[in-house]
This record gives sequence, structure tokens and C-alpha cells, in this order.
Amino acid sequence: MNILITGNQGLAKSLGNFLSSKYSVTYASRSTGHNIQDIAQWAPQFYHYDMFVNSAYDRWCQTDALEQFYWAWYQDPSKHIINIGSTVSDYARYEKEKEYEYMAYRVHKQSLQATFAKLVKQAKCDIKLINPGAIDTQMLKHLAFENKMSSDFVAQKIVSVMFDPCIKRLDLWI
Repeated sequence: MNILITGNQGLAKSLGNFLSSKYSVTYASRSTGHNIQDIAQWAPQFYHYDMFVNSAYDRWCQTDALEQFYWAWYQDPSKHIINIGSTVSDYARYEKEKEYEYMAYRVHKQSLQATFAKLVKQAKCDIKLINPGAIDTQMLKHLAFENKMSSDFVAQKIVSVMFDPCIKRLDLWI
């Protein structure tokens, strides 16, 4: 099985580490010459892959990436799309004093979630949305609160459900 993962740090790296012992894993990131902002240009070279893990965050690009692979694969039941959303789409922030501040990240992840919800029921491919809570990555290093999950912990949970066709959406908490 060939798996494409956007990003190559944090959760993406942990997922690749868990999966590479059994599968062929390719990272798509700026450092590999595959900027997610330009996904329409490079995605077709990976359409023969079996799984797309939509992990890298860059504003609206995750929604674009979902649509790119969905329209290429939606009729193929052998394909898998795993989208990494966030619990912040539906739930309060950990920093309660900042809950009512505008947060672009939340809006971008809500876009991913809404697009997933519109596409999932029509798909013949297996499509999932995994919404982890806060992950202890570079993006959140500056925030001082408990309940951050490690990238390895989240990756292990994702791997445990990624081939279960009955699971379409999962929120992860600690």
C-alpha cells in the first residue's frame, strides 16, 4: 500500500513513523517540493496511491486538498482519505479567556469539517475526519495548558481506526 501524507513534522512525522514499517510512505511538503498551496499541480502524480492523509495545515489548503483527492477517488472503494481536523471546530478553546477572539485556524478547520460532511455520504472511497484535541507540536508550544496530546499518541489512535470502514468521524480527547 502506498500512503501520501501532507507535512513531514509533528503529527505527519509520527504517522509516517508508525505506518512505514508496513507500508510505503511518501511525505508531501514544501521541503519535498510539494507545497500544499499548489496541490492542483502535483496531486495527480499521486492518484495511483492507495491512501491520502490530509494532515498539513495552511489556511484553506486542507479543504482544497480534500476536494482534490475526493474528486479523483470518490468512485473508487479501494481508496482512503484521512483528514486531520480539530476539536476546536466544535468545542471551546482551552484558553477560556481567549474563547471569543477571532481565530482563523478554527474557521479553516470548520471549512474542512463542513466539506467532509457534504462529501462523505456520496463517497465510495473510505473518507474520514479525525478531530484531535490539542497536540504538543510547534504550533502549540507557546501555549501553557495541560491536556496536550503527544503526536505519537494521536498517530497511534489514528492508525488504529484508519482501516475501519464504519468509522467516518472521530474526536480525540484526553
